[in-house]
Parts: sequence; C-alpha cells; structure tokens
Amino acid sequence: MYFDKPSYKKEKVNGFEEGYKFKTVSNIRLTEETNVGGWETLEASKTDRVFIVKKGLGFAKVQGKTYRLEEGDVLEVPSGIEVEMSSSQLQYYCITTK
Repeated sequence: MYFDKPSYKKEKVNGFEEGYKFKTVSNIRLTEETNVGGWETLEASKTDRVFIVKKGLGFAKVQGKTYRLEEGDVLEVPSGIEVEMSSSQLQYYCITTK
C-alpha cells in the first residue's frame, strides 16, 4: 500500500486549494459490496484497488497487517495483493480499472 501527497498546490484568497495529478484512466469500475460477517478473502487483482467504507465497522488484512476500517476510511491496495475483509456488517465501495 502507498500514500501519495498532492503534487502541487494552487493558492486561494484564504489558504490553499490542493490540486492532485491523477493518472488518466479511460475505464473504471465501481462496485458496492457488503460483508455480513466472518472473514472474506478477495483474491489478488491485476489492477490497483481502492476501497472506500460507506457504512459500518470492520477490519482488513493486507500483507499480514490488520487495519481497522470505519465509515469514510479509504484503503488503497496495489495490484497483485490479496485482501481479507471482516466485520459484522461493513458496506464499502471498490474502485478498479477495467
């Protein structure tokens, strides 16, 4: 997993407006998923994935590390990495490229 800071900032009247440079992607896929209990294994993908928690509380295991997830959290997983999700009721979005 990795975290990227903004590549540039544009000044505003009061403070800063942050701008980001994103890789151009022609097709993306957005799915809404619900985990209703126990551990669910999401197989490794050929593309990077971004998980955005919509509602609930749960956990994700990525490369042996466990992360607590709650509403509004974002988890970015590079291609080729398996993810395990667990919760009593976790709703999240998964964004991938086609």
